Amino acid sequence: MTLGNPQKPPQETEADTFASELLIPYEQLKKFTADMSDIDKLAGTFLVSRQAITLAVMNFWKHGGKKKLCDT
Repeated sequence: MTLGNPQKPPQETEADTFASELLIPYEQLKKFTADMSDIDKLAGTFLVSRQAITLAVMNFWKHGGKKKLCDT
């Protein structure tokens, strides 16, 4: 599942994911599981865009709320 333009190059999608994880550290996001339904509140908390926080939350739940190591 991807966020945004489905015609976006894979490298750009990967860069968006990396930036989201850099700006919104997993361990910090984990503390806000009760607020994850309020994207605007989370975006304000982390001082990021709605798109960045949405991507971070989607990735968080995609992996069952468990930390996923980078695929390298």
